[in-house]
Amino acid sequence: MQFRKGIMTLVGVAIALGGVSLYTGETATADPMDSAPQGIQVQHNAYFNRPSLLGTTGLENQAKYLPVTGNANRLPMDGVQLTAYADNHDTGGAIWSNDRSFNLYKDQRLSMWIYVSADITYGTVPGEGMAFVLQNDSNNEFSGAGESLGVWGADPKSTTGGLDTIKGTAIQNSWAVEFDTRLNQTDPSVKWPATLGIANWNLDDNDSDAFDLGDSYGYGNQTGNLGTAQTIKGEHISSGYPAGDNTYSDYTLTGKRLDGHTIFGNSYTTGKYHYYKQNQFGLITSSSTLLSDQNWHHVTMDYKAPTDGGTEGKMSYYFDNVNSATGAPDAVNNQVTTVPIDTTKLNAAATDGKVFWGMTGSTGLSNDASDYPSNGTQNSMVVFEHVPGQANASATAKLINESDDNTEVTSGKSIYGNSQVRLAYTVNYDSGDTDWTDVVSQLHIPKGIEVTSGTIQKPGSTTPTAVDMSGISGKGATGQSLAVDVGTLSATNKTATITLEGKTLNDKAYSVPDTTSNFVGTGTMASATVNKFSIKQQALALDVDKDAINVNQGQDLNATGKVSRADGTVLKNTDVKLYPTLTDDQGTTTSLPTTTLSDTNPANGFTYNLAASTLPAGKYTLKLTAVDGSSNMSNTQSIAIVIGNVDFGNSSGDLNYDATLNGSEEIVSRSDANWSFNINDTVTSGTTWKLYAKATPLSLNSAPETTLDGQLIYNDGTDEYTLSDSTQTLITNHVSDGSNTPVNIADNWDSNSGILLKLNGGAMQGKYNGTVTWTLTNTP
Repeated sequence: MQFRKGIMTLVGVAIALGGVSLYTGETATADPMDSAPQGIQVQHNAYFNRPSLLGTTGLENQAKYLPVTGNANRLPMDGVQLTAYADNHDTGGAIWSNDRSFNLYKDQRLSMWIYVSADITYGTVPGEGMAFVLQNDSNNEFSGAGESLGVWGADPKSTTGGLDTIKGTAIQNSWAVEFDTRLNQTDPSVKWPATLGIANWNLDDNDSDAFDLGDSYGYGNQTGNLGTAQTIKGEHISSGYPAGDNTYSDYTLTGKRLDGHTIFGNSYTTGKYHYYKQNQFGLITSSSTLLSDQNWHHVTMDYKAPTDGGTEGKMSYYFDNVNSATGAPDAVNNQVTTVPIDTTKLNAAATDGKVFWGMTGSTGLSNDASDYPSNGTQNSMVVFEHVPGQANASATAKLINESDDNTEVTSGKSIYGNSQVRLAYTVNYDSGDTDWTDVVSQLHIPKGIEVTSGTIQKPGSTTPTAVDMSGISGKGATGQSLAVDVGTLSATNKTATITLEGKTLNDKAYSVPDTTSNFVGTGTMASATVNKFSIKQQALALDVDKDAINVNQGQDLNATGKVSRADGTVLKNTDVKLYPTLTDDQGTTTSLPTTTLSDTNPANGFTYNLAASTLPAGKYTLKLTAVDGSSNMSNTQSIAIVIGNVDFGNSSGDLNYDATLNGSEEIVSRSDANWSFNINDTVTSGTTWKLYAKATPLSLNSAPETTLDGQLIYNDGTDEYTLSDSTQTLITNHVSDGSNTPVNIADNWDSNSGILLKLNGGAMQGKYNGTVTWTLTNTP
């Protein structure tokens, strides 16, 4: 039994009986932008130009913006679709830099994600491809659709052609890298040879399709082989000069084109028509699906400018050098080719080296329009990460194990559950022609870590501020995300740092993949990856209630917490021992006596007493580790200890006064209006300390036995007190806030308050000096 086409319709099913196939239509796929990696925003950015018509071709520009709103995984961004799949034949799209922004005489970098798809499930053939283009003509260039990809020469299918003809239809003064999905290897002389001088090649019914029959040179991931021939195996990436002298080969064959109709049928013009093959360089190719596999592929264009006054730069183009799932560098699938670029072929001199850059794309005709009408079309999409002429930026991310002496957890290493950890992110402005504005970070926390707090030190700031954690999304077991505003980075304010504090989970073991965070701003973005690591479940878990304790000098302290088993079984209190160590601020570590827990000091709520009353004031680190009766060792918990005191800190120097005598009593303000005197306050919140002052009479420098008719006074803003050498005058009565920050006792003084100089009418001209003695007490 044989089915004929059109008798039966089966939606979503393909059946082959006796070699006859039933075409059933292409299936719908998910929106590729749903899975697009992070990029920058292009729409409404004056840097880009998306013309309505393509150059001088008269073709409507099919390129359109594909906005993506922000969510827990991505910041707001958009992509550009150059061409669309399904019944959009012989069309094209392009997006260009609005100005000449790619400087061929400076190192440049562009990075992006590209996506190509057709309904390969049903055997449709995608086409034609897209290209990255450098050119020096205008911000709206396009050569033609089909195998031209909008940049190579467009075959006019004429009898008067030749190399000058095909070169003349290409984008002039240009260099391009093509991402070609269609193997254009139809040789008219083989497929439609003339029979007894009669033309069989009908140029009206067939698209130009011979470019990939030309010579190809170079291999991916190798160097020094641009003179080595290679066969194009299928979808491929290659480069060249679209209007170059050695880019094409010219061939002719007897063919025909329709010129009218007669009563006997169609009328044709017969002649020797030209067709062309293209020479390609820096080839990356594969017999399998290289581009149109419905996945996002990362591309980096890394350009090195000419040196020593030369005119030859070098372009390295990387393909699949970043993992689309993790955002981490991909050394396994990465392919790279390096080719020279002769800047003179783009008509660019060192004194005027900037050119336009852009992306072009095209579709072609279907060679099987009856069964697969969408052959020759494809979705061609691009998401830009970094574009030339904007800021160049970089970022790093580190995972620090605070429970293990602040050791960095590097790639492949392990860490125990219930460990205190710190994620440290640094983003840098490296160079560029513009500031990097509106930078926002999308921090992706590795799974198995739960963060609870953080700080950011913004560009130009010397003081970290707290990160608003209310916007955090997700769970520690599967990964949290947090967006943090960074601001503007520039040549003068180059760096911002973000620090997140948290703890590894201990509910199970975790194998944590590479986890990438992004910093996105105008014109560029930077990414930072915490490399893969593992979390080992700790059989015995130790938790402390406070990771920082402050006590005053002379007091003991109590650290509280609990010890538990990961499997939930109950511990026998007397089997649990605590092993403490204490490290001072000089790095000297002392092992303290072991403490055995008991039913009155149980594992599920223990108190560890540190006899701190004999320790000098300062900063210490107390570490506790628990061991149970089965010799299971817990994670180590660190507690920052401050044994507080008050002490004299920095001062801006002597108190100085300058006055012009007028024979009358007067009050003289301090010469330094910003005079300061800090008290180092590390005592606990609520502790009161007092500062007193007394002063000697002021003696004439040249005659010490002569004293000034006047004295130092203290004005608290309301009352005035004379400073003498026999009585202590209260200057400050301060209640500590426990913040461990210095207190400037002169912070609220103005020209009429604080320690001032009071002159009487009998004061004589001269230079005088005296001594102020300060006394600091922390007794009530």
